[in-house]
Amino acid sequence: MTGPTNGDPQISVIVLAHNRVQYLRGAVESVVRQDLDRSKFEVVVVKNYEDAALESYFREVGATSIICTEQPGALKVAAGVARSRGRILLVLDDDDLFEPSRLRTIAAYFDSRGDLGFYGNRASFIGPKGEFLDLRSVPRFGSGPSRSKGTLFLASSKTAESLRQLAFRHPDFNVSSSAVRRELVERSLPYLKRLIATVDTLFFFSALVSEYSVLLDDALLTRYRIHEDNTSLAGSGLAEARSKKMLEFAQLAERDYRVIREFVASSGNAQVLRLMDARLLLVQLIEACRDPASRRRDFAAPLRGLLRYRDTYPVRESLPTILAGILCLVAPSIGRAAYRKQIRVD
Repeated sequence: MTGPTNGDPQISVIVLAHNRVQYLRGAVESVVRQDLDRSKFEVVVVKNYEDAALESYFREVGATSIICTEQPGALKVAAGVARSRGRILLVLDDDDLFEPSRLRTIAAYFDSRGDLGFYGNRASFIGPKGEFLDLRSVPRFGSGPSRSKGTLFLASSKTAESLRQLAFRHPDFNVSSSAVRRELVERSLPYLKRLIATVDTLFFFSALVSEYSVLLDDALLTRYRIHEDNTSLAGSGLAEARSKKMLEFAQLAERDYRVIREFVASSGNAQVLRLMDARLLLVQLIEACRDPASRRRDFAAPLRGLLRYRDTYPVRESLPTILAGILCLVAPSIGRAAYRKQIRVD
């Protein structure tokens, strides 16, 4: 099996791996086994290690393999973008998988909608060995993007009313569930190179501030793997170390969100900037819930700020976090303990 040979492919899939070896081949297999004509897509693997067996497999299936020793995942995405040629860009984390019809579905939508800038689909959830999970056993995602809400199309005008419809859809969750027009990635590339991890949020907001439309598909076309090394989950080990990991992730997200806010502000789109400001306040509230040294004022400031954004979709879909923050404000020790139990630190 070989990759595209004549002209540029329609789709480029950038597969990312850092240190982990055990999932990468399966991720690439899920791409090359797509039911879309192989000439219409390319695969670019970006990893920070050498592996002779994997390199042999990549040559066999016509995948381009490059080494990027930079640790931030966003820099690996940027390296993959530089080596890719497709007009539609997809990113696949090494521990996630694509359903066989994902690329064909995406190609058809972009072909039929000339102004489509961003596509997102729902994800099913699998365990370390690929087994499907009952999300009731995973509180972090129990009310998240696996819930069916129907397909949503946002026209290029993106009115305030249409943006409110994004609530409870978690549209910037999981970069492996999105596809974005190359032009939008290139516009935001200087900001992408400054990020650490939240590429999914940048891609989505680059579409919101653009003249292109957004489509959120109800189809389950990605498999999101939950395991002990997930960046945004507490994982295993001692409670103190797990709590520290969760706090560090929230701090990382705040740093990234400030960069993305710069990008959004540069567009002059005030209503989308409100959404990003809500995102920032929410992650500050999450930091306060996770930090054992936080005081009442650390909860009060973001909660007060969020009152101005209560009509936005980030606030509407984050009510459990806001309630936890209010409880922490009233009784910090009780509220923090309840929050830690929710995210499975205790």
